[in-house]
Amino acid sequence: MTVGQWLDIWLATRHGIRPATRRICTQLVRDYLRPGLGNVALAELTIGRVQAMFTGLLRANATRVRPLSAMTLQRIREVLRAALNGAIRRGLITSNPARWVELPSLRRPRAVVWTEARVAVWRATGERPPVAVWTAEQTAAFLLHAGCIRCMRCFTLRR
Repeated sequence: MTVGQWLDIWLATRHGIRPATRRICTQLVRDYLRPGLGNVALAELTIGRVQAMFTGLLRANATRVRPLSAMTLQRIREVLRAALNGAIRRGLITSNPARWVELPSLRRPRAVVWTEARVAVWRATGERPPVAVWTAEQTAAFLLHAGCIRCMRCFTLRR
């Protein structure tokens, strides 16, 4: 049995998962796992082969218009790990090579406050921080501009 065949069986026999989760798993299998590992015999799957697939995805990122994020790579690995854990439970393999794959770490962006200087840079260049939060005054100005008088009253009362 190939990895691709096992992934099909695993997806078909997954019960009790939400439709959105099923869609994501199916997409990741279709777009990344089947092209990268689908033809490999399940019994011959090694850490090296799995790592090589992820290395290929990382190298392809350089030419992609929208590169894969570290989170997407982690999700691909998690789907593969779950499928291979199912293969272990069925006695098809004895260990899970996806468990040992090294991927780029997930670095959460640090939130910054929209200061006047950051707003000026954003207006001049269009570049903005990945995560930026408003000050209390900026939030109040937004609520006032949006015409949300009730929310504005709630906001001022809670301050």
